Amino acid sequence: RLKQSASKLRAEAQALESTRSTKTTTSSSYVDLPKKQYDYYDLRDSCWEVTYRFANEPESKKEEDTTTQRVFYSGKLQLQFRQDGYTDILSSADESSKSTATFNKAWGWDLETSNQDSLDYILFSADVSLPPPISTKERFYFQARVDKDAKSNNLLSLQDGSVTVKRNIESP
Repeated sequence: RLKQSASKLRAEAQALESTRSTKTTTSSSYVDLPKKQYDYYDLRDSCWEVTYRFANEPESKKEEDTTTQRVFYSGKLQLQFRQDGYTDILSSADESSKSTATFNKAWGWDLETSNQDSLDYILFSADVSLPPPISTKERFYFQARVDKDAKSNNLLSLQDGSVTVKRNIESP
């Protein structure tokens, strides 16, 4: 009689364990699903992923100038443009890597309409630290065109971004 009870309990335990492992597998695979992408109709309180690529030095206008080795930095940066005009860095590239830019602080953002083409542009800036050969912290100014899709109730998208860095040039 004890053997029958023990084997019955063992069978129930195995059934529960197999059910539990199935549920665990299902929940862990759910975690791997991509995050929901949101549609925005206003920049206030919106979150964006910005892909960037820039070099430590501007491109030389002289074809024969090959003395300056350009180092490229690229990655992705997730930002939130808050309603109060400030910008939060939600996440950035793997900052443990020695060859990537580190975004230290993002500053305010503003939406401006260009006098030249009458299109809207978002402007924001960030303090960025670059690894060698630069090894400094500089203010980067970002600009991107804000497109509104009239077919989908003015759904916003950011296009054709550019980055500007203002440096103090020492006299020779």
